[in-house]
Amino acid sequence: MGLEFIELEPRLVLELSQLLGTYPYLSSIDLASYLLARELNGVLLTGDRHLQQLATLNGVNTHGSIWILDEMIRLEILVPKTAGEALRKIIEQGARLPTEECKKRLELWG
Repeated sequence: MGLEFIELEPRLVLELSQLLGTYPYLSSIDLASYLLARELNGVLLTGDRHLQQLATLNGVNTHGSIWILDEMIRLEILVPKTAGEALRKIIEQGARLPTEECKKRLELWG
């Protein structure tokens, strides 16, 4: 468990440069993350709407911050109250999250 450093293969670096021309509003880091998630059949964790759209159109599973908190509760890493406190802090820091989903979670988690 932990972080692993993964280099993009040359063919993916070429694809990345092509994608940068097609999606100038996405950063090279965003696009590299998308390519790795696609190549590894992984999940792309992002709150960026444009990146989510690109990934979804190409069959890459995406999730955001609320999903992470849901999973942490499901796996009993966090208790709901702590997840609610974390979500409040995330919102206070200016994160742009779906308002209705946040309200539901805050009511559920207390």
